[in-house]
Amino acid sequence: MTQGRSETKQNCWEFNGCGRAADHGPEGGKEVCPVSTSLQFDNRNGGKNGGRYCWRVPAGDSSSAGNRPVPNWADDTRDCIRCGFFRKVLKEEGPELRM
Repeated sequence: MTQGRSETKQNCWEFNGCGRAADHGPEGGKEVCPVSTSLQFDNRNGGKNGGRYCWRVPAGDSSSAGNRPVPNWADDTRDCIRCGFFRKVLKEEGPELRM
């Protein structure tokens, strides 16, 4: 099944209110989050760029997940499993969730 972007689906930077989304530009000296520019993940789980697939962005590409770097999925999933945004996407996508 092909998943298209739904305007009602929230991206991680919107959920976290980090102010680091690419379309907002740097706010208050914050760098733009690589998750918001990860074109390879565009439309995954209906998000913009990596916005609903942030847990798969490599650890080397730090992003704001509660102001913590996103862990490498293969190394440590505990932070993601505890993350409110991850749980939200899991609930919204159900069996269609792209891991």
